[in-house]
Amino acid sequence: MTENNQEPRAYDAVLGGIERVIKDLESESESIRIEALSGALDYGEQGRNLVIKALEEQSETIRHTAFSLLKTRTESPVTEALAKYIRNYTVENLDVTRIVLDKANLSGADFYEADLYEAYLIETNLSEADLRKANLNWANLYKADLNDANLSGANLNDANLSDANLRGANLSGANLSEAYLIEANLSEANLSGANLSGANLNEANLREADLSGADLNRADLYEANLSRANLSGANLSGANLSGADLKATKIDEKTILNEEYLTVWQIVNQGANGQDLRNAGLFRAKLSEADLRGADLSGAELIGAQLIGADLSGATLIGTELDGAQLIGATLSKADLYEAELVGATLSGANLSEADLRKADLRDADLRGTDLSGANLSEADLRKADLRDADLRGTDLSGANLIEADLSGAKLKGTKIDEKTILDEEWHEVWQIFN
Repeated sequence: MTENNQEPRAYDAVLGGIERVIKDLESESESIRIEALSGALDYGEQGRNLVIKALEEQSETIRHTAFSLLKTRTESPVTEALAKYIRNYTVENLDVTRIVLDKANLSGADFYEADLYEAYLIETNLSEADLRKANLNWANLYKADLNDANLSGANLNDANLSDANLRGANLSGANLSEAYLIEANLSEANLSGANLSGANLNEANLREADLSGADLNRADLYEANLSRANLSGANLSGANLSGADLKATKIDEKTILNEEYLTVWQIVNQGANGQDLRNAGLFRAKLSEADLRGADLSGAELIGAQLIGADLSGATLIGTELDGAQLIGATLSKADLYEAELVGATLSGANLSEADLRKADLRDADLRGTDLSGANLSEADLRKADLRDADLRGTDLSGANLIEADLSGAKLKGTKIDEKTILDEEWHEVWQIFN
Protein backbone atom coordinates (compact mmCIF):
# COMPACT_ATOMS: atom_id res chain seq x y z
CA MET A 1 0.00 0.00 0.00
CA THR A 2 1.44 3.39 -1.04
CA GLU A 3 1.80 5.86 1.82
CA ASN A 4 0.12 9.24 1.26
CA ASN A 5 1.92 11.99 3.27
CA GLN A 6 -0.86 14.55 2.65
CA GLU A 7 -3.74 14.20 5.06
CA PRO A 8 -7.08 14.01 3.23
CA ARG A 9 -9.42 16.91 3.93
CA ALA A 10 -13.05 16.42 4.85
CA TYR A 11 -14.22 18.38 1.84
CA ASP A 12 -12.03 16.23 -0.47
CA ALA A 13 -13.47 13.00 0.83
CA VAL A 14 -17.08 14.01 1.10
CA LEU A 15 -17.63 16.51 -1.66
CA GLY A 16 -14.94 15.83 -4.24
CA GLY A 17 -12.32 18.61 -4.01
CA ILE A 18 -12.04 21.96 -5.82
CA GLU A 19 -14.31 20.85 -8.67
CA ARG A 20 -17.10 20.25 -6.20
CA VAL A 21 -16.41 23.63 -4.55
CA ILE A 22 -16.84 25.35 -7.92
CA LYS A 23 -20.03 23.41 -8.57
CA ASP A 24 -21.50 24.11 -5.14
CA LEU A 25 -20.78 27.82 -5.51
CA GLU A 26 -23.24 27.77 -8.40
CA SER A 27 -25.96 26.22 -6.28
CA GLU A 28 -29.20 28.08 -5.72
CA SER A 29 -29.00 27.09 -2.06
CA GLU A 30 -27.32 29.82 0.01
CA SER A 31 -26.34 27.41 2.74
CA ILE A 32 -24.54 25.15 0.23
CA ARG A 33 -22.67 28.13 -1.22
CA ILE A 34 -21.64 29.28 2.27
CA GLU A 35 -20.33 25.80 3.09
CA ALA A 36 -18.44 25.71 -0.21
CA LEU A 37 -16.82 29.09 0.54
CA SER A 38 -15.67 27.84 3.94
CA GLY A 39 -13.77 25.00 2.29
CA ALA A 40 -12.49 26.97 -0.72
CA LEU A 41 -9.50 28.47 1.09
CA ASP A 42 -8.05 24.95 1.45
CA TYR A 43 -7.22 25.07 -2.26
CA GLY A 44 -4.53 27.70 -2.45
CA GLU A 45 -4.66 30.58 -4.90
CA GLN A 46 -7.50 29.06 -6.93
CA GLY A 47 -9.71 28.69 -3.88
CA ARG A 48 -8.77 32.14 -2.60
CA ASN A 49 -9.78 33.70 -5.90
CA LEU A 50 -13.15 32.00 -5.68
CA VAL A 51 -13.75 33.61 -2.29
CA ILE A 52 -12.64 37.00 -3.65
CA LYS A 53 -15.10 36.61 -6.53
CA ALA A 54 -17.86 35.91 -3.99
CA LEU A 55 -17.47 39.52 -2.78
CA GLU A 56 -19.37 40.48 -5.94
CA GLU A 57 -22.36 38.21 -5.24
CA GLN A 58 -25.83 39.74 -5.07
CA SER A 59 -26.51 38.02 -1.78
CA GLU A 60 -25.36 40.15 1.15
CA THR A 61 -25.00 37.02 3.29
CA ILE A 62 -22.62 35.46 0.76
CA ARG A 63 -20.65 38.71 0.47
CA HIS A 64 -20.34 39.01 4.24
CA THR A 65 -19.24 35.39 4.53
CA ALA A 66 -16.54 35.92 1.92
CA PHE A 67 -15.45 39.12 3.64
CA SER A 68 -15.13 37.38 7.01
CA LEU A 69 -13.07 34.58 5.49
CA LEU A 70 -10.67 37.02 3.84
CA LYS A 71 -10.33 39.82 6.39
CA THR A 72 -7.23 38.50 8.20
CA ARG A 73 -5.32 37.37 5.12
CA THR A 74 -2.28 39.36 4.07
CA GLU A 75 -1.95 38.73 0.33
CA SER A 76 -2.06 41.88 -1.83
CA PRO A 77 -4.92 40.65 -4.08
CA VAL A 78 -7.03 40.07 -0.96
CA THR A 79 -6.25 43.50 0.48
CA GLU A 80 -7.13 45.17 -2.82
CA ALA A 81 -10.38 43.22 -3.04
CA LEU A 82 -11.40 44.09 0.51
CA ALA A 83 -10.56 47.75 -0.04
CA LYS A 84 -12.67 47.81 -3.19
CA TYR A 85 -15.54 46.19 -1.30
CA ILE A 86 -15.35 48.75 1.49
CA ARG A 87 -15.36 51.61 -1.01
CA ASN A 88 -18.42 50.18 -2.78
CA TYR A 89 -20.44 49.00 0.21
CA THR A 90 -21.02 50.12 3.77
CA VAL A 91 -19.14 48.35 6.55
CA GLU A 92 -22.28 48.46 8.67
CA ASN A 93 -23.10 44.98 9.99
CA LEU A 94 -19.63 43.77 8.94
CA ASP A 95 -17.11 42.40 11.42
CA VAL A 96 -13.96 44.41 10.68
CA THR A 97 -12.13 43.70 13.93
CA ARG A 98 -8.53 42.57 13.34
CA ILE A 99 -8.92 43.19 9.61
CA VAL A 100 -5.70 43.43 7.56
CA LEU A 101 -5.71 46.37 5.14
CA ASP A 102 -2.04 47.29 5.02
CA LYS A 103 -1.15 49.68 2.17
CA ALA A 104 -4.73 49.70 0.90
CA ASN A 105 -6.26 52.76 -0.75
CA LEU A 106 -9.25 53.71 1.37
CA SER A 107 -9.23 57.43 0.75
CA GLY A 108 -12.63 58.87 1.63
CA ALA A 109 -13.92 55.53 2.93
CA ASP A 110 -16.87 55.42 5.35
CA PHE A 111 -15.95 53.82 8.69
CA TYR A 112 -18.45 55.71 10.80
CA GLU A 113 -18.80 53.91 14.16
CA ALA A 114 -16.92 50.91 12.73
CA ASP A 115 -15.27 48.49 15.16
CA LEU A 116 -11.68 48.28 13.92
CA TYR A 117 -10.26 46.80 17.08
CA GLU A 118 -6.68 45.56 16.45
CA ALA A 119 -7.00 46.35 12.75
CA TYR A 120 -3.84 46.38 10.64
CA LEU A 121 -3.73 49.61 8.67
CA ILE A 122 0.00 50.02 8.15
CA GLU A 123 0.78 52.58 5.42
CA THR A 124 -2.91 52.60 4.50
CA ASN A 125 -4.34 55.61 2.67
CA LEU A 126 -7.22 56.86 4.82
CA SER A 127 -7.06 60.48 3.77
CA GLU A 128 -10.44 62.21 4.12
CA ALA A 129 -11.93 58.99 5.50
CA ASP A 130 -14.91 59.17 7.85
CA LEU A 131 -13.81 57.48 11.09
CA ARG A 132 -16.10 59.34 13.44
CA LYS A 133 -16.72 57.37 16.64
CA ALA A 134 -14.80 54.41 15.20
CA ASN A 135 -13.16 51.98 17.58
CA LEU A 136 -9.45 51.77 16.71
CA ASN A 137 -8.32 50.45 20.07
CA TRP A 138 -4.93 48.71 19.61
CA ALA A 139 -5.08 49.32 15.85
CA ASN A 140 -1.80 49.54 13.95
CA LEU A 141 -1.76 52.70 11.82
CA TYR A 142 2.00 53.01 11.45
CA LYS A 143 2.79 55.42 8.59
CA ALA A 144 -0.90 55.57 7.66
CA ASP A 145 -2.11 58.60 5.70
CA LEU A 146 -4.98 60.21 7.62
CA ASN A 147 -4.64 63.64 6.08
CA ASP A 148 -7.91 65.56 6.62
CA ALA A 149 -9.59 62.42 7.99
CA ASN A 150 -12.48 62.81 10.44
CA LEU A 151 -11.74 60.93 13.66
CA SER A 152 -13.86 62.99 16.01
CA GLY A 153 -14.94 60.93 18.99
CA ALA A 154 -12.91 57.94 17.81
CA ASN A 155 -11.32 55.52 20.26
CA LEU A 156 -7.59 55.28 19.52
CA ASN A 157 -6.55 54.06 22.95
CA ASP A 158 -3.19 52.24 22.68
CA ALA A 159 -3.22 52.63 18.88
CA ASN A 160 0.05 52.86 16.97
CA LEU A 161 0.09 56.06 14.90
CA SER A 162 3.84 56.51 14.78
CA ASP A 163 5.01 58.30 11.63
CA ALA A 164 1.37 58.66 10.57
CA ASN A 165 0.21 61.70 8.60
CA LEU A 166 -2.67 63.34 10.47
CA ARG A 167 -2.24 66.80 9.02
CA GLY A 168 -5.52 68.70 9.27
CA ALA A 169 -7.32 65.69 10.73
CA ASN A 170 -10.31 66.17 13.04
CA LEU A 171 -9.58 64.38 16.31
CA SER A 172 -11.80 66.50 18.51
CA GLY A 173 -12.96 64.55 21.53
CA ALA A 174 -11.01 61.48 20.42
CA ASN A 175 -9.50 59.07 22.93
CA LEU A 176 -5.75 58.82 22.25
CA SER A 177 -4.73 57.78 25.74
CA GLU A 178 -1.50 55.74 25.77
CA ALA A 179 -1.38 55.97 21.96
CA TYR A 180 1.92 55.93 20.09
CA LEU A 181 2.34 59.06 17.97
CA ILE A 182 6.11 59.11 17.65
CA GLU A 183 7.14 61.48 14.83
CA ALA A 184 3.51 61.71 13.72
CA ASN A 185 2.45 64.74 11.68
CA LEU A 186 -0.43 66.43 13.51
CA SER A 187 0.11 69.90 12.11
CA GLU A 188 -3.11 71.91 11.89
CA ALA A 189 -5.03 68.97 13.38
CA ASN A 190 -8.07 69.57 15.58
CA LEU A 191 -7.41 67.87 18.92
CA SER A 192 -9.68 70.05 21.01
CA GLY A 193 -10.99 68.14 24.02
CA ALA A 194 -9.02 65.05 23.02
CA ASN A 195 -7.70 62.62 25.63
CA LEU A 196 -3.94 62.26 25.10
CA SER A 197 -3.07 61.20 28.62
CA GLY A 198 0.04 59.04 28.64
CA ALA A 199 0.41 59.31 24.86
CA ASN A 200 3.87 59.10 23.32
CA LEU A 201 4.35 62.15 21.09
CA ASN A 202 8.14 62.09 20.85
CA GLU A 203 9.23 64.41 18.03
CA ALA A 204 5.64 64.75 16.81
CA ASN A 205 4.75 67.76 14.65
CA LEU A 206 1.89 69.64 16.32
CA ARG A 207 2.54 72.97 14.65
CA GLU A 208 -0.66 75.06 14.59
CA ALA A 209 -2.65 72.18 16.09
CA ASP A 210 -5.71 72.96 18.21
CA LEU A 211 -5.19 71.30 21.60
CA SER A 212 -7.54 73.54 23.52
CA GLY A 213 -9.05 71.71 26.47
CA ALA A 214 -7.06 68.57 25.64
CA ASP A 215 -5.89 66.21 28.38
CA LEU A 216 -2.12 65.75 27.98
CA ASN A 217 -1.52 64.51 31.50
CA ARG A 218 1.69 62.42 31.54
CA ALA A 219 2.05 62.76 27.77
CA ASP A 220 5.59 62.47 26.39
CA LEU A 221 6.19 65.48 24.13
CA TYR A 222 9.97 65.19 24.02
CA GLU A 223 11.26 67.44 21.20
CA ALA A 224 7.73 67.84 19.83
CA ASN A 225 6.96 70.85 17.65
CA LEU A 226 4.24 72.86 19.39
CA SER A 227 4.95 76.15 17.66
CA ARG A 228 1.76 78.16 17.13
CA ALA A 229 -0.28 75.35 18.71
CA ASN A 230 -3.29 76.27 20.85
CA LEU A 231 -2.93 74.91 24.39
CA SER A 232 -5.63 77.07 25.96
CA GLY A 233 -7.18 75.18 28.86
CA ALA A 234 -5.06 72.10 28.17
CA ASN A 235 -3.89 69.88 31.03
CA LEU A 236 -0.15 69.16 30.73
CA SER A 237 0.48 68.16 34.34
CA GLY A 238 3.23 65.56 34.47
CA ALA A 239 3.89 65.93 30.74
CA ASN A 240 7.45 65.79 29.39
CA LEU A 241 8.19 68.80 27.17
CA SER A 242 11.98 68.55 27.18
CA GLY A 243 13.23 69.96 23.90
CA ALA A 244 9.72 70.92 22.76
CA ASP A 245 9.35 73.95 20.49
CA LEU A 246 7.04 76.41 22.26
CA LYS A 247 7.55 79.37 19.96
CA ALA A 248 4.29 81.35 19.62
CA THR A 249 2.41 78.55 21.43
CA LYS A 250 -0.86 79.84 22.88
CA ILE A 251 -1.58 79.25 26.57
CA ASP A 252 -4.00 80.91 28.97
CA GLU A 253 -4.79 81.06 32.68
CA LYS A 254 -6.51 77.66 32.48
CA THR A 255 -3.55 75.89 30.92
CA ILE A 256 -1.91 73.53 33.42
CA LEU A 257 1.83 73.49 32.76
CA ASN A 258 4.73 72.47 34.99
CA GLU A 259 6.80 75.42 36.25
CA GLU A 260 9.96 74.52 34.33
CA TYR A 261 8.15 74.43 30.99
CA LEU A 262 6.25 77.60 31.80
CA THR A 263 9.66 79.23 32.27
CA VAL A 264 10.75 77.99 28.85
CA TRP A 265 7.55 79.34 27.30
CA GLN A 266 8.10 82.72 28.96
CA ILE A 267 11.73 82.96 27.81
CA VAL A 268 10.85 82.03 24.23
CA ASN A 269 7.78 84.22 23.89
CA GLN A 270 8.35 87.10 26.30
CA GLY A 271 12.14 87.20 26.70
CA ALA A 272 14.06 87.13 29.96
CA ASN A 273 16.10 90.30 29.80
CA GLY A 274 17.72 90.75 33.23
CA GLN A 275 15.61 88.06 34.89
CA ASP A 276 16.67 85.84 37.78
CA LEU A 277 16.82 82.29 36.40
CA ARG A 278 19.30 80.85 38.85
CA ASN A 279 19.20 77.03 39.08
CA ALA A 280 16.44 76.86 36.48
CA GLY A 281 15.80 73.44 34.95
CA LEU A 282 16.10 74.06 31.20
CA PHE A 283 17.33 70.65 30.03
CA ARG A 284 17.32 70.49 26.20
CA ALA A 285 15.15 73.60 26.10
CA LYS A 286 14.66 75.22 22.69
CA LEU A 287 15.69 78.82 23.32
CA SER A 288 17.09 79.84 19.96
CA GLU A 289 17.13 83.61 19.38
CA ALA A 290 15.89 84.20 22.93
CA ASP A 291 16.60 87.52 24.63
CA LEU A 292 18.58 86.64 27.75
CA ARG A 293 20.64 89.80 28.00
CA GLY A 294 21.85 90.37 31.54
CA ALA A 295 19.90 87.36 32.86
CA ASP A 296 21.27 85.41 35.81
CA LEU A 297 21.45 81.74 34.85
CA SER A 298 23.96 80.72 37.49
CA GLY A 299 23.70 77.03 38.30
CA ALA A 300 20.99 76.50 35.69
CA GLU A 301 20.74 73.19 33.84
CA LEU A 302 20.98 73.90 30.13
CA ILE A 303 22.44 70.56 29.05
CA GLY A 304 21.68 69.99 25.36
CA ALA A 305 19.77 73.27 25.15
CA GLN A 306 19.34 75.05 21.81
CA LEU A 307 20.49 78.64 22.13
CA ILE A 308 21.30 79.25 18.49
CA GLY A 309 21.46 82.99 17.83
CA ALA A 310 20.41 83.75 21.42
CA ASP A 311 21.52 87.01 23.01
CA LEU A 312 23.26 86.33 26.33
CA SER A 313 25.42 89.42 26.36
CA GLY A 314 26.29 90.43 29.91
CA ALA A 315 24.50 87.37 31.29
CA THR A 316 25.70 85.59 34.43
CA LEU A 317 26.27 81.88 33.89
CA ILE A 318 28.49 80.98 36.82
CA GLY A 319 28.68 77.19 37.12
CA THR A 320 25.93 76.78 34.54
CA GLU A 321 25.62 73.33 32.93
CA LEU A 322 25.82 73.79 29.17
CA ASP A 323 27.27 70.43 28.14
CA GLY A 324 26.26 69.62 24.57
CA ALA A 325 24.40 72.92 24.21
CA GLN A 326 23.96 74.51 20.77
CA LEU A 327 25.20 78.11 20.90
CA ILE A 328 25.94 78.64 17.22
CA GLY A 329 26.06 82.34 16.45
CA ALA A 330 25.01 83.26 19.99
CA THR A 331 26.09 86.53 21.60
CA LEU A 332 27.88 86.08 24.93
CA SER A 333 30.03 89.17 24.94
CA LYS A 334 31.01 90.19 28.48
CA ALA A 335 29.08 87.22 29.87
CA ASP A 336 30.28 85.66 33.11
CA LEU A 337 30.89 81.94 32.50
CA TYR A 338 33.17 81.30 35.45
CA GLU A 339 33.41 77.51 36.02
CA ALA A 340 30.68 76.93 33.45
CA GLU A 341 30.44 73.40 32.01
CA LEU A 342 30.54 73.46 28.21
CA VAL A 343 31.81 69.96 27.38
CA GLY A 344 30.99 69.16 23.74
CA ALA A 345 29.09 72.42 23.34
CA THR A 346 28.84 74.00 19.88
CA LEU A 347 29.87 77.66 19.92
CA SER A 348 30.94 78.08 16.32
CA GLY A 349 30.55 81.66 15.16
CA ALA A 350 29.54 82.81 18.64
CA ASN A 351 30.63 86.15 20.11
CA LEU A 352 32.42 85.60 23.43
CA SER A 353 34.51 88.74 23.30
CA GLU A 354 35.56 89.91 26.76
CA ALA A 355 33.66 87.02 28.36
CA ASP A 356 34.84 85.58 31.67
CA LEU A 357 35.55 81.89 31.07
CA ARG A 358 37.93 81.29 33.94
CA LYS A 359 38.07 77.62 34.92
CA ALA A 360 35.36 76.83 32.36
CA ASP A 361 35.22 73.24 31.06
CA LEU A 362 35.36 73.43 27.26
CA ARG A 363 36.63 69.96 26.46
CA ASP A 364 35.70 68.83 22.93
CA ALA A 365 33.86 72.12 22.40
CA ASP A 366 33.35 73.42 18.86
CA LEU A 367 34.76 76.97 18.84
CA ARG A 368 35.39 77.33 15.12
CA GLY A 369 35.37 80.94 14.06
CA THR A 370 34.36 82.01 17.56
CA ASP A 371 35.22 85.52 18.70
CA LEU A 372 37.14 85.10 21.96
CA SER A 373 39.02 88.37 21.67
CA GLY A 374 39.76 89.84 25.09
CA ALA A 375 38.13 86.88 26.85
CA ASN A 376 39.56 85.47 30.05
CA LEU A 377 40.16 81.73 29.69
CA SER A 378 42.71 81.38 32.47
CA GLU A 379 42.77 77.85 33.91
CA ALA A 380 40.08 76.80 31.42
CA ASP A 381 40.04 73.19 30.20
CA LEU A 382 40.22 73.28 26.39
CA ARG A 383 41.47 69.76 25.75
CA LYS A 384 40.55 68.57 22.23
CA ALA A 385 38.63 71.81 21.64
CA ASP A 386 38.22 72.89 18.01
CA LEU A 387 39.52 76.47 17.81
CA ARG A 388 40.10 76.64 14.09
CA ASP A 389 39.87 80.21 12.80
CA ALA A 390 38.94 81.45 16.28
CA ASP A 391 39.80 85.01 17.24
CA LEU A 392 42.06 84.77 20.30
CA ARG A 393 43.60 88.21 20.07
CA GLY A 394 44.15 89.56 23.55
CA THR A 395 42.70 86.40 25.09
CA ASP A 396 44.10 85.28 28.45
CA LEU A 397 45.06 81.59 28.34
CA SER A 398 47.15 81.61 31.50
CA GLY A 399 47.15 78.15 33.06
CA ALA A 400 44.73 76.84 30.42
CA ASN A 401 44.97 73.25 29.20
CA LEU A 402 44.93 73.05 25.38
CA ILE A 403 46.28 69.53 24.89
CA GLU A 404 45.16 68.20 21.45
CA ALA A 405 43.26 71.41 20.76
CA ASP A 406 43.16 72.47 17.09
CA LEU A 407 44.26 76.09 16.60
CA SER A 408 44.57 76.01 12.81
CA GLY A 409 44.03 79.49 11.43
CA ALA A 410 43.40 80.96 14.88
CA LYS A 411 44.35 84.59 15.48
CA LEU A 412 46.92 84.52 18.28
CA LYS A 413 48.26 88.07 18.23
CA GLY A 414 48.45 89.33 21.80
CA THR A 415 47.18 86.05 23.23
CA LYS A 416 48.47 85.63 26.76
CA ILE A 417 50.00 82.36 27.93
CA ASP A 418 52.26 81.56 30.87
CA GLU A 419 54.40 78.73 32.23
CA LYS A 420 51.28 76.91 33.41
CA THR A 421 49.57 77.00 30.02
CA ILE A 422 49.60 73.48 28.52
CA LEU A 423 49.90 73.78 24.76
CA ASP A 424 51.03 71.30 22.10
CA GLU A 425 54.51 72.18 20.81
CA GLU A 426 53.39 73.04 17.29
CA TRP A 427 50.92 75.64 18.54
CA HIS A 428 53.44 77.00 21.02
CA GLU A 429 55.76 77.68 18.09
CA VAL A 430 52.95 79.39 16.17
CA TRP A 431 52.19 81.54 19.19
CA GLN A 432 55.87 82.53 19.38
CA ILE A 433 55.86 83.61 15.75
CA PHE A 434 52.92 85.94 16.34
CA ASN A 435 54.13 87.24 19.67
